[in-house]
Amino acid sequence: MLWAAWHVGIQGTGHLPTDLSSAIVNQGVQGLFLGYLWSRYRLMWPILVVHGAMNAAPILVGML
Repeated sequence: MLWAAWHVGIQGTGHLPTDLSSAIVNQGVQGLFLGYLWSRYRLMWPILVVHGAMNAAPILVGML
């Protein structure tokens, strides 16, 4: 919850209730998915690649 709340400062739009709930859902889903990758493969490389792709996606879309 704290990690998700920290993302509000980075990804927020200024409407705190919406930003907070969006960050909690977004970070929660990503955390579950990355946890699944860890439990399935027990390797850091798939997690690092997926996390990097998730971080790069908004930047790449912004460049279009």
